Amino acid sequence: MAEDPDSPLEYRGIVTFARSLPRPTRMFMVAAAISQMGNTGLILATATISADAAPTAPQAATYTAVMFFLFFAWSALATPFTGRLTSWLGALPAFLMIQVASFAVWAAIALLIGLGIPGYPLLLISSVVFGALAGWNMPLNQVALSSYAPTADRARSIAVMGAAQGVGSVVGGPLAGLIVDWVGPIWVLAFNAVSSLPLAWLIVAVSPVQTPQAPSRAGGSLRAVWNAVHSKTAIRSAVVVATTSALLIGPMTHMVVPFARDLNHELALHAGLLLGALAAGHMVSPVLLPRLRHANHGVASVRAYVMAACAMVLVAVVATVLDGSSELIMLMMILIVFAAGSMTGRAYLINFVQTESDEEKRTSHLAAYFLAVTVGVMVGSLIWGQLFATVGSAWSMVIFGVGTLLTMIFYWRALLRGDRSPGSQSVGSQ
Repeated sequence: MAEDPDSPLEYRGIVTFARSLPRPTRMFMVAAAISQMGNTGLILATATISADAAPTAPQAATYTAVMFFLFFAWSALATPFTGRLTSWLGALPAFLMIQVASFAVWAAIALLIGLGIPGYPLLLISSVVFGALAGWNMPLNQVALSSYAPTADRARSIAVMGAAQGVGSVVGGPLAGLIVDWVGPIWVLAFNAVSSLPLAWLIVAVSPVQTPQAPSRAGGSLRAVWNAVHSKTAIRSAVVVATTSALLIGPMTHMVVPFARDLNHELALHAGLLLGALAAGHMVSPVLLPRLRHANHGVASVRAYVMAACAMVLVAVVATVLDGSSELIMLMMILIVFAAGSMTGRAYLINFVQTESDEEKRTSHLAAYFLAVTVGVMVGSLIWGQLFATVGSAWSMVIFGVGTLLTMIFYWRALLRGDRSPGSQSVGSQ
């Protein structure tokens, strides 16, 4: 089998690798880091608004879960039509339109809350708009990255992108927590609106490394995305892993505020520090990526998710045994490991989907992948909220971690059996 040109055999260091990338790629990563700083603050601000609207502390998780359920529901409905949107506007112009629209939407929401409109009902109503924008943005963000990144070493480029976004989140999480504690969440919403503008400017002012091919209009429908899932064994495998991981461990970031409050860490800064730890784990992903390498990219992804699942169980142990500042510090350290595994699994899956896709089908295949993630997190958010309110965060982490571990081990064995079967197609083959 020919050597995979998209996955390096040796780790050269994040800084060395980043410096070797073309200037447009580095600029894209800086703009994405700024955008991610706003997005991280947005998670904390909207979760705080949702939790504060609950009449009792146990219901804070339920209120937060409902808000994110609606957000991901609208995202799931919008994602299949990404191909149709790009066939009308082109991939990069569509991505530009989404950044400008995001600025307008979040600036309007911040203004309305500032004028006295209740925040939680406004978020529920407007979720149809910002949820749809996010549903289109997820696959198009990867298409844009592919346009601004060299084809060789794409998996590492995706992982380094995660590290660049992690820098934004490491800063954005604690900073948003401080702002929420001092002056309230409205200013975090306003900053999130502004943070989308650097990406918009980049698309206008900086030429991409390669121009993405516009997908056919047939790629922009729910049926096309469904057909994309069934078009290849590789895509089906990626969707299975994506759905499982999104369902059981995906809501961690969005449920960090009720998680922290359940452990009696009431300050928004505490939740912001946990978000920063998750972001730091994303930055570790490029270091972890080559160490989990396998000829079958599906196996490499599963390995990473197994690590994340074990970290979740350890979170439950620490939450039960410790308390106070020592608990917070230990949780931050474990969440770094959790996020590193989760991001590494995601990087392998995204790269796998792209390398297995023809150019004209890439948007549909990415839409299928992100639709699976969105639906998984959407349903998972409700499950997390209900379990948090019923059995508490510690037991919930045990359930989610063990469930992910058992599912991934089963799928790992299935992948290896498939590789040994006569005439079988390797899920990770190029």
